Amino acid sequence: MTNNFEDKNLSAMVINHIFMAMIFDVNTSFIIATLIPTLVGALTVFIALITYWKGQLINRKDLIIPLINEFDNSEDLFLAKAILDDFTCNIPTSNTNSKILKSLYNMSKNDFEFYSKSNLKQFLRYHEDPEAWPVTSIKERTVRRSFDSMIYFFFKLEYLYRIGLLKKKELYYFKYYMYLAFHKYDTGLWEYVDKYNLPLDQNFVDEVSFLKKDIFDTHDDIGPRLGFFIEWVRKL
Repeated sequence: MTNNFEDKNLSAMVINHIFMAMIFDVNTSFIIATLIPTLVGALTVFIALITYWKGQLINRKDLIIPLINEFDNSEDLFLAKAILDDFTCNIPTSNTNSKILKSLYNMSKNDFEFYSKSNLKQFLRYHEDPEAWPVTSIKERTVRRSFDSMIYFFFKLEYLYRIGLLKKKELYYFKYYMYLAFHKYDTGLWEYVDKYNLPLDQNFVDEVSFLKKDIFDTHDDIGPRLGFFIEWVRKL
């Protein structure tokens, strides 16, 4: 009688162990079948995001270099930058066809006095004001065109920044002349922008004009911090 009872207990224990092993195998299989695809999917999405970020970075580099070249070498921007900088480091390009720019290779005292920041309000006067005289001088019109070009160039930067194609770090290159034009000197540019309803936002100009060098110490992109991880994943 006792042996039969012990045999039954032994059988029950064996069955119980087999049953538990089966449950463990099922749970393990379920976890593996569920977890691995989830991890692989998440990893795929992560790699895609990093790849997209790298593509965006390349696109921004392809964008900023031509902008810098345009700003540095544009004939239309030359006079505006030169006037703001007192002609201290501005020389017209050697292949210019502009008679006015050619005349500035060796500036006379009269030229220097004419193209002075102190005359900017006069140059940029609103021609429809009752007391304003017409803008007829070719020199004045050339100055106005140059500042128009600068304003529209800054607006182009603003647009690219607003849609996310430029970051503050890339805008730092242009802050010097933006600060000279709209903050350091009383040039009358904002009145000119307002009177002629030109497309440039003062908040954007203020933001760029007062950027600090420590902007380069910030990490506003995910890539630099996680780039090493994607390289490790690719080696798996």
